[in-house]
Amino acid sequence: MRSMIRRQCAVVALLLVGIAWLASRAHAQTYTWSGTNGATWNTGPTNWTGAAGTPWDSTNGLTGVATFTGTSGSAVVSGGVFANQVLYSATSGTFAITGGAINLAGTTPTISATTSRTLTIGSTLAGSAGLLKTGSGTLVLS
Repeated sequence: MRSMIRRQCAVVALLLVGIAWLASRAHAQTYTWSGTNGATWNTGPTNWTGAAGTPWDSTNGLTGVATFTGTSGSAVVSGGVFANQVLYSATSGTFAITGGAINLAGTTPTISATTSRTLTIGSTLAGSAGLLKTGSGTLVLS
């Protein structure tokens, strides 16, 4: 009887560890662009505040939120990056993202620009989960 209870406890413990691991993978990570005008956006953490490892690869980018807050500027995608959300939330100005490919991933991929702001994306947009545009700002796809 004790042996069966121990096995059941072990199974429950493994299930809880698995659930905790899955929950940690589903948590959205928000990173803020800290690169200079024309700096490179690739799968690595360079030019992103709070980022480490490979925040924009096909594993971590599924829930990643790329936030651009500079009043004006640009970022150049190198190769391909993955993100669930791309947000432009500056208090004034315009921002442009060019080059490479942004793979919109995860649940309800979103691109947002705040009121009276313009976000221009000249990068290839890829992915099969669709695209939701939010915010009352302007999104230009070129």
